[in-house]
Amino acid sequence: MMRDNVVIVSPNSSQHLAWMLAILVLSPAMLYAQAQPATKPYEPAPITDEEFHVPIDSETKQLVAKLIKQLAAITYQNREKAAYHLIGIGTPAFPQLRTAYHETEELEVSLQIERIIYEGYLNAHLRNKYGFLGIERDAQFPTHKENSHIPEGQAGIRIRAIVPDGGAQRAGMVKGDIILSLDNEPMNQNISQLFQHFAQIIKSKGPGAEVTLKVLRGTQTLDIKAVLGRMPLDRINSIPGMREKLQGTIDRFSIWWVTYFRAAPTTNASSNEVPD
Repeated sequence: MMRDNVVIVSPNSSQHLAWMLAILVLSPAMLYAQAQPATKPYEPAPITDEEFHVPIDSETKQLVAKLIKQLAAITYQNREKAAYHLIGIGTPAFPQLRTAYHETEELEVSLQIERIIYEGYLNAHLRNKYGFLGIERDAQFPTHKENSHIPEGQAGIRIRAIVPDGGAQRAGMVKGDIILSLDNEPMNQNISQLFQHFAQIIKSKGPGAEVTLKVLRGTQTLDIKAVLGRMPLDRINSIPGMREKLQGTIDRFSIWWVTYFRAAPTTNASSNEVPD
């Protein structure tokens, strides 16, 4: 368990030592991002305890309590399922997670909560702001000249690879599909940096947004609806400008963690207000 930079290893926890050492750094993405040179300072918002005052209804509060208990489940699958669900609930679960973190004597539960809080914090302050379709594209943009099924004056974005568990994969898109339009806006072959234009629209819509894509698959044209996901941390870290936002958010988290989470919770900050 992590307390004031000291690791306390509970009895019978040796089988978890390798995992503990990996989780204590909170995320490989954190280490990778910290190694990248910043091109300019990033100025995040002031650090407060706002995450502990997000409204939560009584039903969700009861669900969070059940999921926290599942973090100590016997089977790995049940523990991971609970952690995944808690990450999805996000900041409304933070007060109960903090209380559990300070009360538990189970090392594995502490490590799971550390991971949940880290991912939930990055989601709330960065990843929830940017949509992600989950495709890799070919370098070239096919036009009517290369493929007669593409309308004249238009281009296509040919998918080279599908990112696992992304919106594109969930929507049934496959390698080789050619995207002809996004929400009825055709891919105009005269737009400079076409893919950057496309990606910016996707990013601006945010996770959870539904987009309609006209896709050419072989000789067949399909209308596909896809729900956007969150941009992966490794992808954020590879984009100039976004890298600085990631690093700034990680730095912000480090201060927030010590000040508001690792510190003993107060009565007022340890429970959310349930709306009428």
